[in-house]
Amino acid sequence: MSINDLVNNPVYELHHTAAKKGYISRKSDGIVKEYSGRFGTGYTVERPRWDTTRYIYIDYYIRVN
Repeated sequence: MSINDLVNNPVYELHHTAAKKGYISRKSDGIVKEYSGRFGTGYTVERPRWDTTRYIYIDYYIRVN
């Protein structure tokens, strides 16, 4: 699933955004991964931060019942 498909899909809702230690190139739009954990099931989008290269943003898109 691409990032645009995920954002425009009414089945998944942005639950929250967090910071995570790691690196993703700023040339990348982000990396979509399947997620099943504490907040439910859905997808995460890992995307670069522009203020630091040591941390990334991780957006949790959780399936709405």
